[in-house]
Amino acid sequence: MRSETFALATSPSRLYHKLHTLTILLHNEQRWPPHSEYGGNFIRELSTLKIGIIGYGHIGRETARLFRACGSTIIALNRTGQATKETGYILPNTGDHDGSIPEKYYSTSDRASTLDFFGQADVVINTLPDSANTKKFVGVEELKAMKGDGVYVNIGRGTTTDQEALVKALQAKKGENEEEDATGTLRIGGASLE
Repeated sequence: MRSETFALATSPSRLYHKLHTLTILLHNEQRWPPHSEYGGNFIRELSTLKIGIIGYGHIGRETARLFRACGSTIIALNRTGQATKETGYILPNTGDHDGSIPEKYYSTSDRASTLDFFGQADVVINTLPDSANTKKFVGVEELKAMKGDGVYVNIGRGTTTDQEALVKALQAKKGENEEEDATGTLRIGGASLE
């Protein structure tokens, strides 16, 4: 089993702890490799991460609340680029009813704002529903805008992600003298598809 395949089915915290790589090395070679063999000790705590949430509806708001409880900084991408109040049925003690959790909002109506959002986040979480406007919303340009060590998580509909572009981003290798978190490379650190 290749690490890229395993990385598609794992959680963001496992990706940041490089457990997918470590698991494959342990399984294939049945030994505990030193950190230097799998890129060094790459542990990043949630409190150090900027979490970008695409779609700030019920699921996005609850996701933001949970990550913020762990100390993460939250940014959000929605149509308007503005905070909005939650409408409809609200479960008590969940979500972000007034939209105050994100440090900053970005707009899908402004292409530069959308790409800036992808470049700012350490973890991008897609909560979009399936619609004509969201089909393949995350594609080559969005993945190129992400940090080279960024993690993409899709808890929304699968149709919102260009699967071929995601596979290319996961297979891309770091160039010589390229910073780990470089943007514009179509290289990301991992993906979790729920």
